[in-house]
Amino acid sequence: MRLTRASEYRDEDTGSHIQRISRYSACIAKAAGCSSEMVENISYAAAMHDIGKIGTPDIILLKTGRLTPEEFNIMKSHSVIGQDILKKSDIPFVNLGGEIARNHHEKWNGEGYPDGLKGNEIPLAARIVSIVDVFDALLSKRPYKEPLSIEKSLAILQEGRGTHFDPELIDIFFKVLPEINEIRSRFADEKASLFYQTRGIGS
Repeated sequence: MRLTRASEYRDEDTGSHIQRISRYSACIAKAAGCSSEMVENISYAAAMHDIGKIGTPDIILLKTGRLTPEEFNIMKSHSVIGQDILKKSDIPFVNLGGEIARNHHEKWNGEGYPDGLKGNEIPLAARIVSIVDVFDALLSKRPYKEPLSIEKSLAILQEGRGTHFDPELIDIFFKVLPEINEIRSRFADEKASLFYQTRGIGS
């Protein structure tokens, strides 16, 4: 968890993002009927979803404007880098972390990256993390954006049902939304994080 936070620190508001993604993912996995072992493994593995950002240049990762197509292609490589870091481990949840890292930007309709996987070709754990990562990103402040409201964020998720996201998992997400909101409240970001203080961004 500490090593994962080191990678997230470069562009996330606080380490609370990692805690939320871990717990959101476990909550959905449990509601989806996954075994207790899978729920535990995904709770650890989901925290490593963006560890490949270690290999993304700061000039791209911290850019405040829209990325150019060339810059976006470089950004997309973090999914492959993440798998390369985590693959071939003797620890099951580390291998699962690599699977999530590579595939959590795939889309249900096949228009994601890096492999253009479609539907159930995308590993279950990655499909779960895809939902909660987008949810958390929409609600979070970033160098390039202000946070959206909870109402707008939920509307975007619903709009992505069956295109961006697994429709059954989106339905489960909304079913357990009270638990998701409780996690969001318990692991809320600090009002003024060290990340932004040290870069003079926001207040």
